[in-house]
Amino acid sequence: MRGPIGILLASACVAWSLAAGAQAPGQISLAGETLAAGIPLVGTARDQRAVCGLNAADRRVYLFADNEPLADIAAHLKRLIPRAPGKGLWFKSGSTWVFDEDIASRNARRAAGARRLRESAAERQRRYDDLRRWTREDGGATGINNKRTSTGRFMTVFDGLPANKRKAAFQGRWVRAGYGDLTSAGQQALRRLSGPAARGNDGAYWLRRQADLDRMVIEIWPTGTPKDPALTMSLRRGPGLSGAYMPDLLNPPKWDPKEGSDYSEIHKQYRDRNRGPAKAEDIPALQRKINLAAATDKHIEDVLAVLHQESGLPLLGEYDPCLGNLPSPEFGRKALNGSFEEPLPLYQALALVAKRFDLDWDYYRGWIHIRSPRTLLAWAGEVDLSPPANRSDQEAPH
Repeated sequence: MRGPIGILLASACVAWSLAAGAQAPGQISLAGETLAAGIPLVGTARDQRAVCGLNAADRRVYLFADNEPLADIAAHLKRLIPRAPGKGLWFKSGSTWVFDEDIASRNARRAAGARRLRESAAERQRRYDDLRRWTREDGGATGINNKRTSTGRFMTVFDGLPANKRKAAFQGRWVRAGYGDLTSAGQQALRRLSGPAARGNDGAYWLRRQADLDRMVIEIWPTGTPKDPALTMSLRRGPGLSGAYMPDLLNPPKWDPKEGSDYSEIHKQYRDRNRGPAKAEDIPALQRKINLAAATDKHIEDVLAVLHQESGLPLLGEYDPCLGNLPSPEFGRKALNGSFEEPLPLYQALALVAKRFDLDWDYYRGWIHIRSPRTLLAWAGEVDLSPPANRSDQEAPH
């Protein structure tokens, strides 16, 4: 997970992955570098001098192209990078080509991020308050009442955190605390959660002694989807040790007397959405069959490289390392698991990859475009989408 992800060009080849392989003259493979670093190398690959302006300098992309002209690459960057009502810019200054986004686009990104932060924090707070009321309801099967009780205890632990940590959690930050950080009510709720009815994953009763309480690690991190947020809480005796786990502090589960609680239904519509263009199966260029075998168990940058190599189509996308559970880096990165021995039509392969990594895709003028629903979250400061090698959330959580 910590290995660097960078730019590969014929003039600067490095060992990267099976998918990247040796770069032929003119081939371009960008995977996570800023446009400030990437645009000059794209220009070099086309025997041109090119730079990126200040407004778009920190944007990161995936770019896999063979012999497409520099102007063609710039035209697709102008479609992917700007935020409406702003526009992308491509112009020549002396002997140098310049790519950038205008100030309107930069300001629109900042405004969208600030709005997202305000609205998502308010939505998490609203759902939390609704769930608190749900825990106080009465009636129904014994199982659902027991679920209300245990959920209420987890929420009392959360309520016992310092105000700044609760605020950070509602803003989508990764939060960590200890037993000593809790109010007396929060400590009491935690002790009740660790009573005889609560076993750790190793089957042993836990937190019987004060020493166990002093080693307690309380973690809260955002889960769910951009539209239907969730907060997950874990209570552990220490890093890597067993404890209690609450999958969602924002949404009540669907209850089944036989199956118990189910939180997956909340996010089903988002997971099952159409992630590509309408009637993609009718687009001739997307009907060709490709083989994903070389992408098995690979991370997203290798998978996209295979899609490009197999399809022969250039690919441009918003950079997203696709961590297993943002924002904590402890959960690793998603990989394309499964067996892909049989060739698939390209539109099916793209749909499969997009669903596995929670991305969206489009086909535009002979190119594949990839977008991440987490880009807006990054603008809001909820997540860090920089490459794993230099992620800021390797620092201590809130």
